[in-house]
Amino acid sequence: DKLNGNAGRDTLDGGSGDDEISGGDDDDEMYGGHGDDVMNGDFGSDFVLGGSGNDQLFGNTESQSTKQGDGTDIIDGGYGDDFMLGGAGDDYLKDLEGNNTLGGNDGNDRLVAGDGNDSFFGHDGDDVIITGGGHDGTIEPGPGRDIVDGNPL
Repeated sequence: DKLNGNAGRDTLDGGSGDDEISGGDDDDEMYGGHGDDVMNGDFGSDFVLGGSGNDQLFGNTESQSTKQGDGTDIIDGGYGDDFMLGGAGDDYLKDLEGNNTLGGNDGNDRLVAGDGNDSFFGHDGDDVIITGGGHDGTIEPGPGRDIVDGNPL
């Protein structure tokens, strides 16, 4: 499915199968469902839930809340203040700017931050946490053999 939001608040649900979902100009809710999805929050403060499958979730200029289910996923928060939570797979979470919370959940995850004041939660698995150029706060690697790099990229 290919779903595009408009200038208002949208609720977009891809259901089963591989989806391309874009939020539009306002605050949106997007659900990928089963399948390998590509989801773009666009503008506004959005809630993005990938679901099962190997998904790619992208934020933009406003705050995003992204949560991922099973699979190996890529979550890119963009430039706003974001809350990002990976799922059961080996996930890659990154954010360029803003004050962000990055949570790896299960799996061997890679959490990367840019500028801003960020918090990191590795949870289970062997995680790599790379802090950015801001004044990062909480860093909790969790159980597993984790690597924390305090240098900006």
